[in-house]
Amino acid sequence: MKRQGRLVRWEAERGFGFIRSPDVPADVFVHLRDFSDRRVLPQVGMALSFEEGSSEERKTA
Repeated sequence: MKRQGRLVRWEAERGFGFIRSPDVPADVFVHLRDFSDRRVLPQVGMALSFEEGSSEERKTA
């Protein structure tokens, strides 16, 4: 199921950040490799659509 959210934190030097969505109780981890358009650099505040995955430690996009 696709969800909508905003990028609330981005660690450019490490290539990851977190998405906040009203549909999910905790921020969702996102890695640079998860972005379909690699020409667009992630920026805090940008609107994103994502599908939830999971790892043993946290929710992931």
